[in-house]
Amino acid sequence: MRAQSARTRGVSGSNLFDPREGARAPSKIVACVDLDAFFVEVALKRYPKMRGQPVAVCGSLDGRGVVCSASYEARAYGIKSALPVWQCKKLCPSVKLVEVPSEISEYSDAVRRRLNELCPVVETASIDEFFLDFTGCEKIYPLNMDLADKIIKSLSDNPGLPCSVGIGPNKLIAKIASDVAKPSGVIYVFPGSEASFLASLPVKSIPGVGPCFTQKLSDMGIFLVKDVLQLPLHVWRSVFGKRGENLYEQALGLCWSNVLDDSLAAQQKQVSRETTLAEDTTSIEILRTSLSKLVEDAVYDLRRKKLVSGSVCVKIRYSDFSSVSKSISISRTDREDRIFPVALKLFESLYKKRMKIRLVGVKLAEISSDGAVYTLNDFLESYSSEKVADAVDRIRQKYGRNSVSRCRSIMKKS
Repeated sequence: MRAQSARTRGVSGSNLFDPREGARAPSKIVACVDLDAFFVEVALKRYPKMRGQPVAVCGSLDGRGVVCSASYEARAYGIKSALPVWQCKKLCPSVKLVEVPSEISEYSDAVRRRLNELCPVVETASIDEFFLDFTGCEKIYPLNMDLADKIIKSLSDNPGLPCSVGIGPNKLIAKIASDVAKPSGVIYVFPGSEASFLASLPVKSIPGVGPCFTQKLSDMGIFLVKDVLQLPLHVWRSVFGKRGENLYEQALGLCWSNVLDDSLAAQQKQVSRETTLAEDTTSIEILRTSLSKLVEDAVYDLRRKKLVSGSVCVKIRYSDFSSVSKSISISRTDREDRIFPVALKLFESLYKKRMKIRLVGVKLAEISSDGAVYTLNDFLESYSSEKVADAVDRIRQKYGRNSVSRCRSIMKKS
């Protein structure tokens, strides 16, 4: 039984068996909301005449750029995320290429706010994917398909974005169901039918099973999820260790991860930004400018979510594709005037090979919603920096992320 209509059967009375504890765990009602071709849909709001045509949204439009998202018309030509721009044009010469819209984060936030109005527990998995826990809301939403219809209609009305919804007893099943439901579909998997739902799906449908692992499994004759269960658990443990054990449990449809509201999940997350440079370079000016822009973007994301960071990491990738990174703990903050100097020192300590660099990245970790840590000097300082940050945030919220930037983040033209 792959999926059934919630209009014919409810969920709340069923239980799942936990083989590790020998006990029955009450089933939950978890939904995964996946925005369909999110980057493309936001771009089409700016370029509505492109709707119905092959469209690819790219990080940059030069030959080194890659595709972030493709319309379903473009996917028919084999265009997909992570594909280089030059190859994208080769597959479909008529494809419309656009850069990532500056307002992409604002639309993601708008979706998050709408979902908060519908559900008490919402976890942001990524900029275009959200988990919702509706357990205990049966009186509000007696039928799960009505719940899915409510989500789809709400997001279609405001901010005007299509989505697919998967509903199941845990995050794993809800996630896979939302993938299978694409585009703009709904799948509800009953508790107790997880393994049968997964059975005929390709093993790569399981989150975390990437191309390399898929190839290893293919070499073993494992192509579908049901094939995993043909080997006993101890075999998977002996061959792949913990990863093999996890794969076996996932093939059964088991998942022990709870949906956590963003404020509770903040410690487990990070904010990162990286950019592949237009050309490999040793120019300190270009590299510092790129680093500053990355810090600006990451810190702006922190403040939008009312979070602070306690760790900064910088990564650089050389032209020979070797990479190095270095991190350091800092006092919790959401101010770029505190984070950028730290990031710059990390960069300067890393850049030793004097070889051309092709990529720069920044990661803010140890994320928390507890608030910034202040020293005595902070209280003696003028509040002008905070006022500037607040003003900049308001301008960006109204006119878009790229409406205002620090001078050091703007590349000088020769």
